[in-house]
Amino acid sequence: MFSTGECEKRGTWTEATPALYGVHPTEVAAGDVIVVDGCRLMAGGLFPKQPTARIGSINATGVSADENRLIFRVTNGQVGPLSVSVYINNAYKGYTYPVPITAAPKGIIQCSDKTPMASMVPGDRPDISGPYAAGYVDLAGRDDLRTRLYYPAQCGSIRRPPIQQDAPFPLVAILHGNGAIHLQYEYLAELLATWGFVSFMPETQQNMAGGDFQEMLEELMPVIAKLRGRFLDDVHEVLAGVQTTPEIAFIGHSRGTGRAQEAIGADADLKAHAVGFIFLGPVDDGDTVPGQFMVFGGDLDSQSPPLVFNKVYKQQGPPRYKIVLPGGNHGSFCDHKVYGYLGTLAGDKKPTIPRSLQLQITQRFSLPLLQRAFGMDEPFADVLDNAPGTSDFTITRDP
Repeated sequence: MFSTGECEKRGTWTEATPALYGVHPTEVAAGDVIVVDGCRLMAGGLFPKQPTARIGSINATGVSADENRLIFRVTNGQVGPLSVSVYINNAYKGYTYPVPITAAPKGIIQCSDKTPMASMVPGDRPDISGPYAAGYVDLAGRDDLRTRLYYPAQCGSIRRPPIQQDAPFPLVAILHGNGAIHLQYEYLAELLATWGFVSFMPETQQNMAGGDFQEMLEELMPVIAKLRGRFLDDVHEVLAGVQTTPEIAFIGHSRGTGRAQEAIGADADLKAHAVGFIFLGPVDDGDTVPGQFMVFGGDLDSQSPPLVFNKVYKQQGPPRYKIVLPGGNHGSFCDHKVYGYLGTLAGDKKPTIPRSLQLQITQRFSLPLLQRAFGMDEPFADVLDNAPGTSDFTITRDP
């Protein structure tokens, strides 16, 4: 993770035996969100059994989970061993993480040697850290809508001191797909924070093509308005002095691409300030979007197969870019999700490339596109304009 400076283990495909790989953060205050990564935390299917969690003697509430990740918000007094109960072989079985949860101060947590400091030196590739560290906060909005926001920080991890500057930071919304929790794209949000972007991942209503988007928009649009083109002092005390641009870019995965299109369709001012879109394994809702456009597709993606992502690319006008990943699939655009349990018609095909490679290629081209979309310095313009295709990916350009 860019925010913690640690490597995180991920399952390879559909694991059969539950395990806990990592927990972050382990030092918490009320309102923080704990992320538990592992494998086989929930078996896929039409009616999966949800895992449960507790810290010490206090049960976690409001748990969200998928196959490989579990999240919940911390309440007052939750310290001690963290245990997760997983349904397997017709019964719940408990697993305890070896590092206990301890109390952290509220507000800004000062930098220490526990997390990486901002180097203030930009990386020499678009898929490695920029000059800043990646800090983050978890927000609770209307109806406890959960949103994680990443920002350029003096050091990495939760509630760390932000970088202070006079100019606003460019704002990026990252929207998840159906059947998934919102914390799927930290690999992008963290990278962008180190390069001077503020990005946010909101939990949105699950909806299908042609469905009623109104309930989803009633929750999402206030979050965008609260974060766009303003100082964020009243959003979270840690964000005092952090300002964002009125311009915004969207990254969407799967049905999240449709939500991005619905959002700009519902607000003319938002559409006028939308400068770029990156679609990962997109849906085809037949709409066009303004600004810079990039679409990624995997040829083993059962939910957004080549017929779909090629059509999405063709219906957009320039400037547009298409990246195709031989051996890539739908779930590997997320940093942990597996869509594989209902078969290839309703799930996903098994990838033939590592998840880490699919994420790295996505990072490599996403950062240069967003720098161009916001009119920033472009140290990696040559990657966007001239990088040749390889055995790992092909690129089509129409700038």
